Amino acid sequence: MSIPSIFGATGSFSSSDVEALRALRDSEERFRTLTEIAPVGIFLTDAEQRCIYVNGRWSEITGVSADEARGLDWRVCLPTEG
Repeated sequence: MSIPSIFGATGSFSSSDVEALRALRDSEERFRTLTEIAPVGIFLTDAEQRCIYVNGRWSEITGVSADEARGLDWRVCLPTEG
């Protein structure tokens, strides 16, 4: 299968490549759905402890939007009281 890329060139993908991409997309969709309906705050960090993803509940708890949290050390967003 030949699929155009965003750079204008075309890449060839085998049917197993296409299936793997579909499985990855489906997995990502399930992850997003589950984390967005979760009643708890969820965050993901990179190796340096910088936020790469937070769900809506985490933003409600911390008062920091997902856009603001991206790239921050997640520990700076935790409440210091209680």
